[in-house]
Amino acid sequence: MDDAFKFDEKQGGLCSEEDYPYQARQGSECLTNCTDVPGSKVTSFVDVPEGSEMALLSAIAMQPISVAIQANQFVFQFYKKGVITDDSCGSRGSIDHGVLAVGYGTDLETQEPYFLVKNSWGATWGEDGYVKLGRNSKNQWGMWYV
Repeated sequence: MDDAFKFDEKQGGLCSEEDYPYQARQGSECLTNCTDVPGSKVTSFVDVPEGSEMALLSAIAMQPISVAIQANQFVFQFYKKGVITDDSCGSRGSIDHGVLAVGYGTDLETQEPYFLVKNSWGATWGEDGYVKLGRNSKNQWGMWYV
């Protein structure tokens, strides 16, 4: 994620989704109308300390946080609802997807604590485009590495 933020700092901003729409397919033509990007410039960023759930919770309480996770598991790719608690994921070398941690809470039915994460795969995936990733000390999904 740091490389993306540094690129934005250097370039002076990013294109809007309207000007540069995401296309989920290989070999598609690059359709961009991006010329001027006022108001989208990253002016600074700070990394959340690796391995600290409390630091991540504190950061999320202030604003959405860009995080990298492991998303190549079926339990994530075909997620529909609930809290994912599968702890077979999350090694440092398997992180492969950027998402936005936007909140946290506790599931009312299972009492399982979770991070609320917005994915980029659209509103038809998961719970209206969001997933609840279980919080635990095993660094599930690799979120604490970032």
